[in-house]
Order: sequence, then structure tokens, then C-alpha cells
Amino acid sequence: MTSLAALAQALDELPAGTGGFGAQLVRTSVALLIVCVAAWWLVRYAARRGMLGASTRGRHMTVIERVSLDPRRALHLVRVGDRVLVLGASEEGLRTLAELSASELALDEPAKPADQAPKRSFKDALADAEREKKPADDGQSSTV
Repeated sequence: MTSLAALAQALDELPAGTGGFGAQLVRTSVALLIVCVAAWWLVRYAARRGMLGASTRGRHMTVIERVSLDPRRALHLVRVGDRVLVLGASEEGLRTLAELSASELALDEPAKPADQAPKRSFKDALADAEREKKPADDGQSSTV
């Protein structure tokens, strides 16, 4: 960064009318580069210190999971000590929906869907849908 600062200082020492468009373009590019590097460093510093508000871990609480139901409603699974809370968040505020102990919740296993239907190919699903669509044939054919 010192070489960039030295280059910027050297460009600033040039008289205002010297160099024309090319010098002005270099001066502006160097200034933009310095601002971008400073902003990048500041964001990294703030993120390491937890100043950006993106942390989901505190001294006594941890947000285990968050599921968005729609843009204004969500479910939060929060661990507080040895308890696990299921919280509902909406535009009306937070509401405790359930309280569990850590032993009641298997946190090591990912949540499984309620209906564990075996995976089928598209061809099989299409064939099943066509079978359901056709009326049952009871052996009598209608003629027109």
C-alpha cells in the first residue's frame, strides 16, 4: 500500500495542466484503487470483529437453523443453554412455538421430509398418471 500511496503523492505533485487526459486517467484510477483497497480492508476488519451483525452465535445463544416461510415470516431454531426453542417470526414480532431439550432434538441428523417417497423416474410417474387418467375398463366397449 505504501507504493500506491507514493504513486498517488507523486501524481498529486504534478502541476494541474501537466500530462493531459492520460495523467488525469492514471491519477483517478490510482485514487479509485486506494479507496477500494481501504473499503475491502475495513469490511474484513469489521467482519472479524462481528460488527456487521451477521453473527448467529452469542455467548449463551446459538441460532441453529432458520427457515423462511415467506418474505415476512420465518421459523428459527435457537439453542439457549440446554434448551432448544422453536420461534416464529412475523411482522407482529417473535413468538415461542415450542420448547425442547437438547436431548429431544437430534441435532446431528439433518431433517428428513415427512413423506419419504422413493425416487421414481419421470417415465414411471408419467405412466402412473396416465393409468389414473384413463377410466376403468370393465370389459364393455361402447360403440357409436
